[in-house]
Amino acid sequence: MGEWTQEINRKLETLESSTSIVGWYGHTGNFVVESSRTEPSEFITELASAAGVSCAVVPYSDVVEYASVVERAVSPRPLVGKRWTPGIAFAVKAPPSKSVPKQTSHANFFEISEHAVGAWKMDTLTETEILDRERRGGGWGGVSGDVSRQLGGTWTARSLRTITGTLEKARRHLAAKSQKDV
Repeated sequence: MGEWTQEINRKLETLESSTSIVGWYGHTGNFVVESSRTEPSEFITELASAAGVSCAVVPYSDVVEYASVVERAVSPRPLVGKRWTPGIAFAVKAPPSKSVPKQTSHANFFEISEHAVGAWKMDTLTETEILDRERRGGGWGGVSGDVSRQLGGTWTARSLRTITGTLEKARRHLAAKSQKDV
């Protein structure tokens, strides 16, 4: 991720963008982005061009709010050999929607906002009660696909663990930045 982040930041510099990646979490493009621009739509095209992929850009305060909703959500009833993993599907290129997708073989869904949907992804466990990596059912990509098919547009889904890890990277960046400003 470090090399990819440096490459994206170099490309953003050549575009004379005020946007840069200042942190990341995991290995799938969960970036902390800083920009002098205030509207994500103002820099999302530059970021997507530099990264070479579509991007969902969600303001920090919105992600904090969405994560709070998911943290308070009640898990579906337990099933033998299964585990419910909480997460969020974010709109990448999708019209606002107040609809909630119907339950699928991948997940149960609940409302968060017109740009985010809460999800309880159903994971299969082994006999020893750990995640069965051979039977992922499409993982969070499967959840994204379910939301995209039902609500239209393009969505991307992440586990709450990944989201809170990314938020922690953002908090650290903000704290370090505020120390410099003192």
